[in-house]
Amino acid sequence: MRHMGPSLLAAGLLMSSTGAAPAAVLTVEGGDVSLLVSSATAGQELVPVVDQSSSGLKYRRLSADPTVKVTAATDLASPLFTLKVEAVEVGDGNPTTEITLGTTAQDLITNITTVTFVTSCLRYTSVALLSDGVGTDAHTVTYTIVAE
Repeated sequence: MRHMGPSLLAAGLLMSSTGAAPAAVLTVEGGDVSLLVSSATAGQELVPVVDQSSSGLKYRRLSADPTVKVTAATDLASPLFTLKVEAVEVGDGNPTTEITLGTTAQDLITNITTVTFVTSCLRYTSVALLSDGVGTDAHTVTYTIVAE
């Protein structure tokens, strides 16, 4: 049996305040990430695949702004497989625990106070169950930086 894990396209946003200047800046670096579960062992129901090497965030707040946070959401409403993300090696702010991506934005990094650019690595985990069958999920993950 072959399981295809989700592939995803990460999208970064530049959020603007009510004035002309941006409230904070966020970019996604590293491009697309593909996670593939190519085989499973009989009797092993849970098959996780992890990628931490190819994608990250670069972010900061502006000096006049309050603390900000980064949220994450996927555009895929009914995925076959579970997709999780965690911010690791966070340059500023408080990372939340690993989140299971859904279409509602969830906090990924909170309490960002720096006004200089910092980075964070992203660790994606796809979890395929043998009972999920064979298929492919394609996610567009949107990261948003907003005032807390």
